[in-house]
Amino acid sequence: MRICILKEVYQKVMYWVHRADFEVSGMGLVTFDGKDTFTVVDAFLPSQEGGAAHTDIDPAAMGKLMYNVHKSGREGMLNWWWHSHVKMPAFWSGQDKQTIQKFAQNGFCVATVFNQLGESRSAYSAMYENTLGVKQLFESDSIAFEVIDPSYEVNPDWEKEFTDNVRERTWKAIGRWGGTPEKGTWFKYGDQWRRWDYEARDWEYYAGKGSPFASDDDNRGNLLQTSEVGWRDDDWVPAADGLSYAVKDIKEYARVLKRSWRRLLDIYADGDLEEVTKLNQEIDLVLYTESQD
Repeated sequence: MRICILKEVYQKVMYWVHRADFEVSGMGLVTFDGKDTFTVVDAFLPSQEGGAAHTDIDPAAMGKLMYNVHKSGREGMLNWWWHSHVKMPAFWSGQDKQTIQKFAQNGFCVATVFNQLGESRSAYSAMYENTLGVKQLFESDSIAFEVIDPSYEVNPDWEKEFTDNVRERTWKAIGRWGGTPEKGTWFKYGDQWRRWDYEARDWEYYAGKGSPFASDDDNRGNLLQTSEVGWRDDDWVPAADGLSYAVKDIKEYARVLKRSWRRLLDIYADGDLEEVTKLNQEIDLVLYTESQD
């Protein structure tokens, strides 16, 4: 089994991969020769929010894409899922595998993960019925990937499609921790950390380096209580490395490290830059090793 991708489609996807410093994802039209080759004939970038470890495609945008492809009558099936890992290795995370299996429930899915280092990995998954009439899932997480004439040329339309549809996930204040009666919770707006000063009735801007959560004594005592908070999976935790981490991703990291997710959450919320960097390196190594098994 292998995937071939047309030159112009590959160029378009790689432009989007290099365009963002966070993960992006999309879908593509594929044809099948009836033997062993899928050919990607076009790629799409639905409206989405991208983060450091995953993307969230707008369900309405996905539905609109499916409708438009069906209405156009174009040759091919919308069964190629692609996404980027920025500068991380091209491997299948636990969440990636779940996504591929979910798409395959409706027939089959071919998938490719790219990074900005020129690496890629492709997979195939399909639902079939065995001789007993029982539906089973067939998976191959490493199939051949071939680009037909992989030269690179930039089309201005690719930039417009990117800016129209891709937004980097922004951080939100989580009001259940980190604030005081006089001053609100630190959160990041663009590149600037700020919080609302209720007494002065104005914004207070953080002038230090990195995140205020690693050094601001006014918030430190509250942040030490993060284990007592009723966290939701879609809450975001600002960390000392200047990034934010979704609670659902922290739980996934804890699974692969076989450690308490609340302990990992405490490191992100209250750890210094060295602690957070060391934890991320450990996670990357374990995820990469897991993907090779």
